[in-house]
Amino acid sequence: MNNWYGLIDAYAADDPEKALETAKGCLKKFQGDAGLLFKSGTICRKMKRYDEAEAHFKQAVVSDPNHGPCYYHMAFLYTETEEYEKAIWAWEQVIALCGRLGQADEKVEMDVEWPQKEIAKLQELMGN
Repeated sequence: MNNWYGLIDAYAADDPEKALETAKGCLKKFQGDAGLLFKSGTICRKMKRYDEAEAHFKQAVVSDPNHGPCYYHMAFLYTETEEYEKAIWAWEQVIALCGRLGQADEKVEMDVEWPQKEIAKLQELMGN
């Protein structure tokens, strides 16, 4: 699988359409693979195909609820599209994920500090 990820990443640098086509082809063979869905989402986000990106990220977290990068990228996507309530939800999922994974206390503090700051910024943008 890592070879497919590497190929998709290589295409994504210069030809995002080819990267997305490759990822979608892989998904036919490896249905529900959270990594492929995540890569598809990031490529779509880069191309500003936000609805498609969101769909891929959501499928990825259904497939693997502990796929943290999807929540980060959903937060970025929702911030870009000015859907601040959804962005806050995504950052809250990052915080919840840290708790679910039972990381060491100092690691959790580092991982939740940034999302908490982002939530505060978003709330400020919303006038809360």
